[in-house]
Amino acid sequence: MRATLNGERATLIVPLRLIGLLAIFALAAIAFAQGPSPDKNQAPKTGETVFYRAAEKEWERQTVELEKSGKNPKGRRDLGLLREFIRRWPESEFADRFFLKLMEEGTCLEWKGYPDCGIVEVRVEEEFLERYPNSPIREQVELQMARAYYQMAWLWVNGAGEHSDKWSDLFRAQSLTITLHLKKNHNPELGKAAEELEKKLTNDFPRPIAPIPSDVLSPDYL
Repeated sequence: MRATLNGERATLIVPLRLIGLLAIFALAAIAFAQGPSPDKNQAPKTGETVFYRAAEKEWERQTVELEKSGKNPKGRRDLGLLREFIRRWPESEFADRFFLKLMEEGTCLEWKGYPDCGIVEVRVEEEFLERYPNSPIREQVELQMARAYYQMAWLWVNGAGEHSDKWSDLFRAQSLTITLHLKKNHNPELGKAAEELEKKLTNDFPRPIAPIPSDVLSPDYL
């Protein structure tokens, strides 16, 4: 598994019991992309924008309707318009947002006290960063990744399943590495969120930690 930060990649070793889950997720992630190659000249820019706004409006309508009925919208919304938009305009400036929504629909509805679902979320974010390295929402996605790593680190010592200080340290260090990177950006809101997460990474765990790239850890550590 790879985490991409500031142009660099770090290898993350995951427990063998997660391999099957990741394999299923990988197949689901590419399924929506299959289909005939789009004709980039089939519609003018105006058509692209109109389709995008219509798809966004329909997504919001479904979300509100499901929430009013007391249902979690995740996994229940129709993905047809989002898939069609990406099929028609894969190079659109809006494609990154729809791609992220499609991928996030395939993540867990609830973690239920186990860190496993966090691996799936991080894989979604890695795939997004690889496909859209210059996306304007790149840093927001990196923040989501840092939060997922934090939550997994916390669950490795406080969750419902197996407890491991070593795995907690590894995931916590990954989160801190991303968080310190995000603190350097010029977005005040994002910088504040990164500072708050940095405090949680320090205060919510009994053991001290430092930003350690996962690829420097020997197999014996794990």
